[in-house]
Amino acid sequence: MMIDAHRLLLPPDIRDSRVILGVSGGVDSMTLADLFQRFDLCLDFAVASVNFCLRGTESDGDAELVRKWCSEKGIRLHSKSFDTRGYASSKGISIEMAARDLRYTWFESLLETEGFDYVAVAHNLNDNCETLMLNLLRGTGLRGASGMKAVSGRVIRPLLNTPRSEIAAYAAEQGVPFREDSTNSDVAFARNRIRNNVFPEFSAINPSFLETFSGDMRHFSDSCKVLEGYFSSRCGSMQRMEGEVLYISIDELRKEPRPAWWLYRLLDGFGFDESVICAAAASIGSQPGALFTSPTHTLLLDRDYFKVFPKPMQGAETEGISEVCIEYASMSSDELRGIMHPDLFLDACKICRPLSSRAWREGDRFRPFGMKSGLRKVSDFLISKKIDRLQKAFVKVVTDCGGEGGSERIVAVAGLEIDDRFAVKIPSDNKKAVEVALIHFDGFNRLSGLFH
Repeated sequence: MMIDAHRLLLPPDIRDSRVILGVSGGVDSMTLADLFQRFDLCLDFAVASVNFCLRGTESDGDAELVRKWCSEKGIRLHSKSFDTRGYASSKGISIEMAARDLRYTWFESLLETEGFDYVAVAHNLNDNCETLMLNLLRGTGLRGASGMKAVSGRVIRPLLNTPRSEIAAYAAEQGVPFREDSTNSDVAFARNRIRNNVFPEFSAINPSFLETFSGDMRHFSDSCKVLEGYFSSRCGSMQRMEGEVLYISIDELRKEPRPAWWLYRLLDGFGFDESVICAAAASIGSQPGALFTSPTHTLLLDRDYFKVFPKPMQGAETEGISEVCIEYASMSSDELRGIMHPDLFLDACKICRPLSSRAWREGDRFRPFGMKSGLRKVSDFLISKKIDRLQKAFVKVVTDCGGEGGSERIVAVAGLEIDDRFAVKIPSDNKKAVEVALIHFDGFNRLSGLFH
C-alpha cells in the first residue's frame, strides 16, 4: 500500500502549523521530508540536520545529501555538528543517549528561536516495536509497554504506524535519495540485535507480528489511560506534599489490594528501583524507622506515613541549614506576645550567659514548657512531637553553663520548646520592659516543610 497524506499521523492543527523536520539522510527521514514537500501538509516547514560526527566521512556524506536535497527543493535548512563522543564521556552516558540528548535539545531551541510549532521525526512502526521490546527487557510498566505516541507535546511522528518495508517501497518508487547507515548492521547495539536477529524469528512465527504488536500497544495504552484515571481520582487522599517532602498515607495504602503497585506509582520519578519499592511495601506494619534509598531521595517508614526526602537534606549536607542565632533584647509585653514560632524567648535574668547550641544527644534532659517539676528526656520529647528518624538529625539544643558546678543545662530545643524554668513571665504592665534572650531558628522552614 502506497503511503499518502491520509495515512500519516498528524495533529489536527497541522495545516496551520510551522514544522521542522529532523532529517538524517536515512530512508525514513528522507521519505518524511519528501512527503511533506510533495503533499504540502502544513503552513510552512524547514529541515534540521544533525551531524553527530560518529562515522567520519560517512557522517559528512549524510549531511551533504540532506544539504543538496534541500538546495534542489528550495527548502530552508538548519544544520548542526556535535562532538557526541566527548559529550557522552563528560556526562557518563552511552553514545545513543548522548545523541538523543543533543538532538532533542537542539530541536527544542529551534522551536523557540525560529518560531516553529512542531518538530517531526521519522520513527516508524518497526522503531516502535523495537522500543517495546527494549522497554520490556529493561523492565517497564504499562506506559513503557504502550510504545511511543504519534503526538507527544511538540514532537510528532507521522510515520509511526507505517512499517519500514512500506517506507523503503515508497522511496524506491518515488526516487527518494537516501544513504544507508553502516552501523545499522552492528549487533553490538541492542536495538540492532533486536532488529536483525530477533524480528526475523518473530516474522517466521507470525508474518504480521508488527501489526499484532501495534494492536497490543494500543490496548496497553487504553488500559494505561483507564488506570491513570483511577489513580488520579484516588491519589489525592493517599499523598500530600509539604515543601519538598512527600507524605504517603500508610492507612490509605492498606485499603488497596495491591499496596506495592500504589507505592510504585506514587514514587514514580523519585528514582527508586522496583525491588526497593517492593521491600518498602513489605515493611508496612513493621517497626518505624526503616530507610530505603534511591540516587536522589530517601524513603522513610514512619508511624503513619512513608516520607520521601530529597537527598541534599541529609547528614553533612545540613551544615549551615539548622543554625541557631541568639539575640538579647529588651522587650515590652506587647512585643513578647507578638513573637511567633519558631522563634523562642527566655528570661535573660534566669540564664547564665553566654548561650550556645549543639546537636542533641541521647541522654539529654530538660523540662518542657508547662511541666512544673522533674526533667524529661529530649528523645522522649521528640517522639511526642512525632519527629522522625531523619528529622532528628536537624534538631539542636540551646545550653548555658548554669548547672551545678558550672555544668551545662539545656534551656531550649531550638524551634520547638523552651525549658519551663527559664520562661518569661509577661508583666501586666504593657509598658514595662523585660530582658529576654531570643532564640531564632529557621532551619525547619528552610527545610521546606520537614517539620509540622
